[in-house]
Amino acid sequence: MLHLWVITEHVDLNNQFCGYLDRLPHIHIGQSNFKEIATIDDKFNGVLPDVILIDMRLSIDRVIEQLRIIRKKMPDVKIILLYEQNLPELIDEIIEYRISGFLQIGIDYKIFEKVIHAVAHRGELWFPHRLIRKVFDTLSSWQTPAHVFPPRDVALTKCEQEIIKLVTKGLTNKQIAQQLAVSPETVKKHLKSIFIKTGVRNRSQLVFGYFSGKSDF
Repeated sequence: MLHLWVITEHVDLNNQFCGYLDRLPHIHIGQSNFKEIATIDDKFNGVLPDVILIDMRLSIDRVIEQLRIIRKKMPDVKIILLYEQNLPELIDEIIEYRISGFLQIGIDYKIFEKVIHAVAHRGELWFPHRLIRKVFDTLSSWQTPAHVFPPRDVALTKCEQEIIKLVTKGLTNKQIAQQLAVSPETVKKHLKSIFIKTGVRNRSQLVFGYFSGKSDF
């Protein structure tokens, strides 16, 4: 049994997934929301999802905030974004929050089943071709930065290493500051130092470097 959580505020999407249930008895689709995910902790007694589906018709700020919380609470869960017509321009976020795929709202249940099994069971990614091109172009530009960065002969401090780990979990500067008992401004200064030492330009590149096993990390 595969367990899915759907984050949406639209009745039409809930109705669509309810229509899938009779045809896909091996898939359990439950509705969750922002507040429920934010309150999950180590004592959570429910069944955690294999895949979380997020409705991109929510405001972009809410979607990104949910991605941050999901990655903090469930770092290994697969995430699929649901879009209506136009694909969202979230290339950095796709990389930073390790999005597994995109699905168009209203898709046939057979394709839905195929995508869910590909992502959940085989660990595959499911992106439209034009979006894959943009992701590859972005990663390629990061591998060959246009700027010349300072020498990387200064080791990362213990605090900087801890901040990198928290960034990869999707925490904001404010959340990192709370965990380390420092001010958000101090976190910001440390991040600036990390960017210079590692040669990255933003948080997404930092996450990419961390998970790709770059020696600088």
